Amino acid sequence: MNFIKILSTRLSDITIYNGELSKQKNWENSSVSLIGNYTFNKVSFRIVFYVDKKFPFSLPRYYIDNYLDLSNMLPHIEKNGFVCYTESNNILLDYSRPEEIVAESLNRALNLIEIGIKKLNKEDLRTEFLSYWMLLDGCIPADSFIKVDNLIRTIGYTFLSDHFIFYDTNDSNEVAMIKAIYNNEITKNQRFPALYVPLRKNQIFPFNFKKKLSISWIKDVIFHNISSSSKHYLNNYFKRINFRQSIVLVSIPVSESNIALIGFWFKRKTAIPHYKNTAHPLKTNMSNFIVEPISLKRYDQDFLIERTSRETLYRDQCVAIVGLGSVGSKVAMEVSRLGVKRIKMIDDDFLDIDNIYRHEAGASSLFKGGSSQLKIDVLEEKILRDFPDADIECEGINVLNIFNERPDYFDDCDCVIVCVGDTMTSLKLNQIFKKRNITCIYGWLDPYGIGGHLLVINPFLRGCYQCLYCI
Repeated sequence: MNFIKILSTRLSDITIYNGELSKQKNWENSSVSLIGNYTFNKVSFRIVFYVDKKFPFSLPRYYIDNYLDLSNMLPHIEKNGFVCYTESNNILLDYSRPEEIVAESLNRALNLIEIGIKKLNKEDLRTEFLSYWMLLDGCIPADSFIKVDNLIRTIGYTFLSDHFIFYDTNDSNEVAMIKAIYNNEITKNQRFPALYVPLRKNQIFPFNFKKKLSISWIKDVIFHNISSSSKHYLNNYFKRINFRQSIVLVSIPVSESNIALIGFWFKRKTAIPHYKNTAHPLKTNMSNFIVEPISLKRYDQDFLIERTSRETLYRDQCVAIVGLGSVGSKVAMEVSRLGVKRIKMIDDDFLDIDNIYRHEAGASSLFKGGSSQLKIDVLEEKILRDFPDADIECEGINVLNIFNERPDYFDDCDCVIVCVGDTMTSLKLNQIFKKRNITCIYGWLDPYGIGGHLLVINPFLRGCYQCLYCI
């Protein structure tokens, strides 16, 4: 196949490529790599063409070899010059027409460069704000558990597993999450203060990674996009003296559903005697601080729930699960994954060896401490291990006995899921929940697991569990 002939329709002076990119590890799979010239709007590009040994079952790649020499960033161009001309590599290719694949891919790559030069897709830089922020030289990876909201405040950070971890110091759920994920507890001498500053709606674009991040740019971004109350808070915060170092996290609303969280680590250039006052670098014009960018991976609950299920509807709801056997244990885990924080679990049965292939807890939970364990206890431990911020309430008694002691026990529940697998108990619960106007879901399996059933009961509509049996 004559690649040069096809590329010559858009490129000039095409030769074999053996530049810096060819030293990358993935270049070992190269079948053909060429380079040619391309000019648009008086801007000259050196375009690298690359196909691997899987072609035509894989897409050709294009790079701008002289990308770092150009002054501006272009949307969808990576730091090494790679041109992202498709949204996904999972594309159905007509591999019987390799020439057309090359021609079409070349046109798409060059068209992307052209609209970037014309700034027709400039807004894409904002949409992918964090992707470009991570390209800054010396960008420090970090994890964040803080709630990303509109409240300016002092937060905390620690240093675990070789990187920064940020959290709200007064939020016990965040501390529990950190302990669960990193298997490490934050001690008093590991806690340090940082600042969280939320910005208003704005038109901020990511800093050009081809340049050195400047404190003046940071000042403009923050002080031109905060509320008057935030400015007042900052002025009080800056009254502190002797800032040896300071970390500031900033949330930038790109769109309603896209908030970029970035950070800045300000450090003194040289050691300064402790008796000399040093104002915060965002307050003073002195140049005795350097700044390093921080790229944050979010672990806050709002972000994780939206990221995994895009449902925050269940976050503040309470769900009760009656019966924590083979069905109920799976329901409890899935309810937790939905992001439901308040869960009530009721079951007086013990976990037995007969259950381990059907129950979520498994064999490792059979005889902890040398004795049999209640199903609710082993399941509570598992849920809190996986979802440390969950609020679990357990009752290890027969569900019908609860109503003798606390008739209103289920009244604060948004839904009760009954998985007892016992018809008469379910019928009795149906009578109680119907009278108390509680939404209820009944779930059970057929013998040998050949089928399953779900019945949803709206107490304000006709029909209930008893109607199944025409009693």
